[in-house]
Amino acid sequence: MAIKYIDRETTNIEEEKVAGERYLKWLYEHPIGMGLLELLFKKKLFSYFYGKLQDRAISSKKIAAFVKDYEIDMTDYKIPIEEYRSFNDFFYRELKEGARPIDTNANSLICPADGRLLAYANIDIDQLIQVKGSNFSLIEVIGDQKLAQDYRDGFCFVLRLCPIDYHRFHFPANGIAEVAQEIKGDYYSVNPIALRKKAQVYCRNKRQLTLLHSDIFDDILLIEVGATCVGTIVQTYASNDKVAKGEEKGYFKYGGSTVIMFLKSGTITVDEDLICNTLKGMETKVKMGMSIAQRGVCKMPYDMPLYRPPSEAESLILQITHGCSHNKCTFCSMYKTKKFRLLSEHEIEEHISWAKEYDPMARRIFLADGNALAIESKLLEGIVQKLYKDFPNLERVTAYAGPRDILEKTEEELKKLQASGITMLYLGVESGSEEVLKLINKGVTAQEMIEAGQKARKAGFALSCTIILGLGGRVLRQEHAQETARVINGIEPEYLGALTLMVEDITPLASQVRRGEFNLLEPKEIIDELSEIIHNLDLKNCVFRSNHASNYLALKGILNQDKEMLLNILNDAKKVGDKAFRPEGWRGL
Repeated sequence: MAIKYIDRETTNIEEEKVAGERYLKWLYEHPIGMGLLELLFKKKLFSYFYGKLQDRAISSKKIAAFVKDYEIDMTDYKIPIEEYRSFNDFFYRELKEGARPIDTNANSLICPADGRLLAYANIDIDQLIQVKGSNFSLIEVIGDQKLAQDYRDGFCFVLRLCPIDYHRFHFPANGIAEVAQEIKGDYYSVNPIALRKKAQVYCRNKRQLTLLHSDIFDDILLIEVGATCVGTIVQTYASNDKVAKGEEKGYFKYGGSTVIMFLKSGTITVDEDLICNTLKGMETKVKMGMSIAQRGVCKMPYDMPLYRPPSEAESLILQITHGCSHNKCTFCSMYKTKKFRLLSEHEIEEHISWAKEYDPMARRIFLADGNALAIESKLLEGIVQKLYKDFPNLERVTAYAGPRDILEKTEEELKKLQASGITMLYLGVESGSEEVLKLINKGVTAQEMIEAGQKARKAGFALSCTIILGLGGRVLRQEHAQETARVINGIEPEYLGALTLMVEDITPLASQVRRGEFNLLEPKEIIDELSEIIHNLDLKNCVFRSNHASNYLALKGILNQDKEMLLNILNDAKKVGDKAFRPEGWRGL
């Protein structure tokens, strides 16, 4: 079974490249391998000697191939490949200064290492999840019943490090760290292949425990878990002394390993994407220094569900409208459970007050929901000016913009809004075909879409447009491709993103598909359509991306200068066939 995770930076679903996958499966699935696992491979002696082999100079010869095979970006690290004295020396390599920016928000809890993260709230300390169908208890992990009770109904983060990852771990917050306590144990693998087969690995493996008396998050329990071939967990911090958020705590020697964190109930609000991914049974690939939670219980009166563009993943979201004023597009499920309304000035002021406490150092703010520009211009202008006044580090404010909202504002109003600090608008073009726009009930014509885009650009906004591949179905696919390119050429946006149609059950389009009134395109037809669109685009210095999780093929480039390269990639993919495309089960919205 493939191991899949969500890359937090791109939101794409990816398949993990497992170092030594064949041997892992043999050890944990084949009768002979399972016997040797218990007899030899789980033992300290095996990991000790294997670790010693990785310390020898000859082991450095396999570094270059390892880097190439697993596509490790060595520009992040202090020294080049040829200067590592052994494979172990490479394994716990150090980062360059600034390679992992530390979230500067004083109220942020950061990720302590690179890896794949599962996040749990309101935990049952007696039934913590190792993997689906396999549980462990905190009391068994730490051997201290009284301390375990402090974390009842609290939070748990399980961060799994692969052999290809950066293997140093850091402090998630400021505070004073006690001496690390070691608990002896076995050396089972922490890869999901092994976790599914071997119960309670986190209770049985060698591990070290540290209590961090944090400045603002109460006591954080940090646990580093060893694994097969991880003969050593090295602590590099000065115990019982002040430590800083992002400061190195220690490192693992050769092998995959795990960092587990526990926080008390009521201390934090876990970032929503991490909780949502975990509930779906998906790990999230994260990097050390990223925010993973905020201090305190979230009191922001968000009207859920909440949406933002993938590029706004690090932005503070501020709702100033609820829902979408149109909300009739047949393919869209985003706001079907909401009734559109403009928030009052008082409500917005309350939201800004909360936001100042939640993230006072915010650099980016995204105005939600579907069309924040529906707010009266003078009020919106005042809101944006207040944001720049109240958030000293604020660099940009962005928003979705419905084409009607743009068209209904005067050029002077739009220029004032841009001057107040709204730097970029996201415009859902979807299609340039008049027939398709009618079928999906977009509520505007192709010409009105061009006029809205041109009007926004003339007012000084940067514009990010989105199109949806496959939206014309099989009947209108040619017209959809050609006319969409024509409309985008007419707008000339700075950014262009392509998504691929995915039909959700609650949408009117789903009913049309079931009745046979709309025929979905096959992956190869989607690629043909995208080729047609790119072929007909004539843009200057437009950033193009098709790396959304809904797409069958991830592309990136600058148009027009990378047009030939993009078309060549698409042609090559068509020749390869289905193996070149993202599997259907990996696609997501």
